[in-house]
Amino acid sequence: YTGAQKVLRSVDRGKNWEEISPDLTDNDPEKIHGKGHIRYCTVTTLAESPVKAGIIWAGTDDGHVHVTRDHGHTWKEVTAALAEAGAPAGMWVSRVFPSAFEAGTAYVSKSGYTDDIMDPHIYVTTDFGVTWKRITSGLPQFPVSVVIEDHRNPNLLFAGNDNGVYVSLDRGENWEALRANMPPAVVRDIMIHPRENDLIVGTYGRAAWITDISPLQQMTPEIIKKPLHLFTIEPKPQMNFSQQAMWGNYQMTGSNHLLTPNEPNGLEIWFYRSGTLKDEAVITVTDSNGEKRHEQKLKSGTGVGKIYWNTMRAQPGKYTISITCGSVTESVTGTVLEQWRWPVLNYNTRGGLGISER
Repeated sequence: YTGAQKVLRSVDRGKNWEEISPDLTDNDPEKIHGKGHIRYCTVTTLAESPVKAGIIWAGTDDGHVHVTRDHGHTWKEVTAALAEAGAPAGMWVSRVFPSAFEAGTAYVSKSGYTDDIMDPHIYVTTDFGVTWKRITSGLPQFPVSVVIEDHRNPNLLFAGNDNGVYVSLDRGENWEALRANMPPAVVRDIMIHPRENDLIVGTYGRAAWITDISPLQQMTPEIIKKPLHLFTIEPKPQMNFSQQAMWGNYQMTGSNHLLTPNEPNGLEIWFYRSGTLKDEAVITVTDSNGEKRHEQKLKSGTGVGKIYWNTMRAQPGKYTISITCGSVTESVTGTVLEQWRWPVLNYNTRGGLGISER
């Protein structure tokens, strides 16, 4: 799909296109033929429901939101219903995002940046746009460029505005900043990688940022009430890099270029502390024979945190990961997979490092 003033569809990977909607904008000649290189009265955001094919949402730069439930044969405008919930009718629609869990649920954000309106505007519908609810509690006074729903947890939402990324654990009822080491930046786009399950953030002038959101996906009100919690641990390989990476380049700098490092090698262990326990917390790793393979004391703190257990010298298999604070202990299973192998330069992938088959 793509959008102009109408929605167009291709069923042969872009070789041919057909119109599947009427003009969804105001078709204002003054805006269309205005001065400068920007032309208005266009579709700015477009998305099909992952729950049911043929449910398509479209938003425009002059404030209109439409939905079709029959592959574009008929379209329904829901702009007036949005306005009743508080969305300025003519405000730029920055994102429409259909839910991955319910066919009638979708999220819409509007941005007043071009009109110097800094209020945040995010809305949700559960009935195909008949009614809407504004969900902006906790968001600061910055225009919102994007809102998305997590693909594993329907209560987990992310929003990007001119100050960074914000997260909601309760479907938008409350928001808080998701910052960590990311500087304040204008966030223009957010997505969740379908395979790696990482949150990817695109900014205006401050690069792209990636983070693991698995603990947020698992977070529930019950976990928040617990004094201590260990999150499910994603299986990782014994080594997540090529053996040849340890050879070095012998100061041969002819191929230097900008590199982004991989994540640290090993199991990523996420934990939560409510702050009610005052004793020192310790994470231990034991193998299937009950022998301790790793132990690490945690710095004092509250909330969500993580450590890495470097598995480079560990044998593939299952391990018991435990966190203990005073008399409270939680345990989960962590799995170390076989190390990755790169059959490069005809080196024996079954042998040791650097053993040639030649």
